[in-house]
Amino acid sequence: MKNVLFVLNNLNGGGAERVIVNIANGFVKNGIEVHLLLGKNEGPYSILLHPKITLHELNTTSLLGYVIKLFPFLKGKKYSHIFTASDYTAAALNIVQLFSKKKFKIICTIHYDIEKQIATYPIKSQILTKLIYKFFLVKADWIIGVSDALVCTIKNFIKNDKIKVIRIYNPVFDDTIFELAKDSTNQEVKHKYTIISIGRLDKGKNQQLLIEAVNILIKKGFDILVYLIGEGSERSNLENLIHQYQLEEHVILLGYQNNPFKYLNQADLLVSSSNYEGFGNTIVEALALGINVLSTNCSGGPMEILNHGEYGWICDVDDSVDMSMKMEVALKNPKSKAILMQRATLYHADCIIQQYLNLIKA
Repeated sequence: MKNVLFVLNNLNGGGAERVIVNIANGFVKNGIEVHLLLGKNEGPYSILLHPKITLHELNTTSLLGYVIKLFPFLKGKKYSHIFTASDYTAAALNIVQLFSKKKFKIICTIHYDIEKQIATYPIKSQILTKLIYKFFLVKADWIIGVSDALVCTIKNFIKNDKIKVIRIYNPVFDDTIFELAKDSTNQEVKHKYTIISIGRLDKGKNQQLLIEAVNILIKKGFDILVYLIGEGSERSNLENLIHQYQLEEHVILLGYQNNPFKYLNQADLLVSSSNYEGFGNTIVEALALGINVLSTNCSGGPMEILNHGEYGWICDVDDSVDMSMKMEVALKNPKSKAILMQRATLYHADCIIQQYLNLIKA
């Protein structure tokens, strides 16, 4: 029987963490023994873990800390496969494997546009990350990119013919999403249109763009309510922008929500305003519930999910005027709910987990 370990920094509310939890839960349901090793045992996703998953904590989140503490942790344990969604934990695992001569397969899943993400790091971190990819990620048994576009980015970034890079889309949702979507939000809807955005409040997700586009539409007489779900470093800046545009009655920051689907289910439109994405989990979640989607034409998965506009609307990156125009079209001309839901079935957890099962059985 396979004995699989997943390694994560924490279980905070990010897309990569949610995906790893979905994969781990899917493995358990298929009779695989699963352990989860956390740098820090913190974050809201712990409540989503299958009760049969064995949880461990290293009490570190640094590359050096992982290297030092993985040696004693792995002593006496026989994992067949170790998954991680972090480049430097993958590097630490390769170092431990090299010096301990332990035999396990390392599978690193990449969930973000590495070129654009690394460009936002301080110079020292950029250099370290590039060295990790050049000398350690190439040694992983498999690197999984979560979109075709991301696979191309990874290959171009690493530039090594020996790497094994494949595309497996994210297992975004299972049937529980439909029950969660039925919950009440206890929010009285007083506006004609409801728009929602779900994700970390950071510069990469660029919620500022959405607020600016909404401001344009409200000036044109549109009656709109916007929910921003998520937390992050840009919260205060977004609050200031909302105040500057006097949008307090139109843009509501809900913070992190254990069940964002009850809000999503009431929306007329999900807007993804990102500058770049690895995949675009929230886009699939919206499609699964039959909710229309507008996304920026950013690098990564959104264009693949929406098939270049067949299943949603596309606007230019960081262009509030174009976004406002496409929002107006999307709100007035929604696409068929049945067609959107059918598209989402490609990313149902059952379908994607089977691809992961095939990988570890190979």
